[in-house]
Amino acid sequence: MSYRLPLTIVSLAAVFQVFLEICFAVEGSTSSIGVSYESYLTEIVDQNDSKSALFLNSSFVDELKWKSAEMDTLFKIDVTASMRQDQKLSFINVKELFGEMDGGSWQTTSGRRLFDWNALDERWHLGLWQPQFLWNPVTPQAQGQTGLFFSSKGANWNMTLFVSPIFIPHQYPPYFISEGKVSSYSRWTPLVPLPESALFSDQMLPIEYDVIEPSKESVVWQPSAAFKYSFLFADRRLFVSVSFASLLANDPRFHISDPYLKLSGGGQSVAVVIRPEFYRHHLLGLEGGWRANSFELILSGVFEDLPGPPSQETLYFHYQPLRAWGGELRWNGDLLTANFSLYKRSSGDPIITGPNQSLFVYPPLINSSTLFSNAIQVDLGLQPIRVVWLGSLFRSYGKAIYDLDAQATIFSARTSLEWSTLRWNVGLEVIGTAPSQAPVSFFTQAQSNDRAFTEVEYLF
Repeated sequence: MSYRLPLTIVSLAAVFQVFLEICFAVEGSTSSIGVSYESYLTEIVDQNDSKSALFLNSSFVDELKWKSAEMDTLFKIDVTASMRQDQKLSFINVKELFGEMDGGSWQTTSGRRLFDWNALDERWHLGLWQPQFLWNPVTPQAQGQTGLFFSSKGANWNMTLFVSPIFIPHQYPPYFISEGKVSSYSRWTPLVPLPESALFSDQMLPIEYDVIEPSKESVVWQPSAAFKYSFLFADRRLFVSVSFASLLANDPRFHISDPYLKLSGGGQSVAVVIRPEFYRHHLLGLEGGWRANSFELILSGVFEDLPGPPSQETLYFHYQPLRAWGGELRWNGDLLTANFSLYKRSSGDPIITGPNQSLFVYPPLINSSTLFSNAIQVDLGLQPIRVVWLGSLFRSYGKAIYDLDAQATIFSARTSLEWSTLRWNVGLEVIGTAPSQAPVSFFTQAQSNDRAFTEVEYLF
């Protein structure tokens, strides 16, 4: 099957050319523009997304630095854009975009910046402190918080304070309502589908959904604050840290209206209105660790405090407060890098409260912080190896996650060959579950989303 790039993509490529002139002059730039092709191994019936697609991708990662006697100034941008050949699911992912002044013992940053608030949150992409880019939940990407950061450090301590008048949640693929069903062009949305029928007045009837979203102003204009303090012991190998945050949760809870009988030309149905609600939660993170020349061991925990639904008289899909802890062992060798992690979540499951719970046999909610409950993760990566007979650098990386409770595995791998201005990537993602008796979950729904991809990038 052949693909023809639409005119808008060709025009976009011309716009990217302007950035080439800028980025060539920036030392340390790792920007690229390329074309990728992905193919899912199975086709989903009644799914809006196609089995395979061609993308035009562009990534801009640049740093501009100015030095003076009093301070150093830095401007950083890390933005990825992708456009598909049918223009469905195109996106712009702004990971970082900030300016920074560094006075040695202090530092101020303004803009969108990534920060390591908690090792467990970062490693397992829980999305508690920072929003996540979740176009593909198998390979989530952290996005920075947007606001003002102030950092200070001494001989054996450092602290960071973050404040902002705004809040920006996770970036999910868009959805739409079609014939009373919540649909999307993405194979990943919703992660666990809503029930299509319900027992109502002793009849099994189809459900017709509608979604009433909160205004953007009521969500965005919400203050956020976070704080982290770290202490390093005398040899600077042993460290402990504590972090706090008060901000809106990146995933909303859902208020479900009282279902009512709806009559139409096609017969009877049950009408249900869904209202997403963002709510404020409070976070506490604790961690400690030990660093050697090539090893690092980190133990960390996360504790969440959140309000319950405002009313017990209406139906809500929401979450228990999250309690999780885990450990991580990192090794960075001359030839190989390795990371072994454990994760245990004792609470935080999605739940249903209120009347008419019998309409839904399970909560149709899965978010980044509830994806895993009792899991092991292993990452292995090769340090860049020069292949003399090809005149290129060879890189390879693999990751495997096994959840003991869900009896499910996620495996992903990526390999690349890189020349001076050209890089070729190939990779795959596989999701597997245990036996058919496994409970309804993200893993049972996503088994058909195994995919392979390849990409050619021009580096500048």
